[in-house]
Amino acid sequence: MRSRHLTRNGTACVFQIRVPKSLDPCFQLAPIRITLGPVPNARARRAADVLAGLARLEFERLGAQPMPPDPALARRSVERRLALTVPTLLGLNALGDSRLSDDVREPATGAAFDALAQIGLDRAAGRGVFANRSIRFEAPFLAALGEENPARALIGKPPQAAKALDPIQSQLDPIQSQLDAIQAQQAELLARIARQAPGPTGMPFSVAADKTIAAKRETHGPNDPEVGALEHRKMVFIGLIGDRPVDAYSREDLQSFVNALA
Repeated sequence: MRSRHLTRNGTACVFQIRVPKSLDPCFQLAPIRITLGPVPNARARRAADVLAGLARLEFERLGAQPMPPDPALARRSVERRLALTVPTLLGLNALGDSRLSDDVREPATGAAFDALAQIGLDRAAGRGVFANRSIRFEAPFLAALGEENPARALIGKPPQAAKALDPIQSQLDPIQSQLDAIQAQQAELLARIARQAPGPTGMPFSVAADKTIAAKRETHGPNDPEVGALEHRKMVFIGLIGDRPVDAYSREDLQSFVNALA
């Protein structure tokens, strides 16, 4: 794999990074490890580079505080930030192999990234539908970013009809038959998970924001500048866009908020 930040656990790539000596002088803490899944090596290396850079920025930010943070709390804070980022980062990686048709590309991509963002939030918070890190909830959504039938399952469209193969072609192309079967299984799994995911009646934005702020306050203390900044952004967002379930906001809503702040 040729990266000091990558290792393997069976077929899955695993990102790892140590807490620096400045935050863990006695090297008592285990390295932070985040499972990336069965990602191709080149993409795993790119993802590891991004995660390592993000981790170093967080380590530097924590180390620059007037009072050195507790090493275990510092490690947990960085691990949460990485857990929040990984699903979306894997989604961006998956776009490179996208073969979606024009009529499903935009809605499926939007729905997949909404789900990946929710997976990251649940894992970072340690609670929610997708909090269990031992289950690769992101797998069917990553498949939906690149494969037609998983994408159609995600947005409620019927699958494409399989192309009929004559007997000779079927004998010459057993690999394609296996791939079709795997793709059908992914579509079925995606449909099951999508039915379990929070719908438009999910958690209100104000409740989700309060949980994020409470976690930040617990990690960094009530006087951390980011706590006040998050409180301010929450009030501004609700004032401009309204308080609705987090999965009910559209891209236009988010763009309106960004434009209002510009």
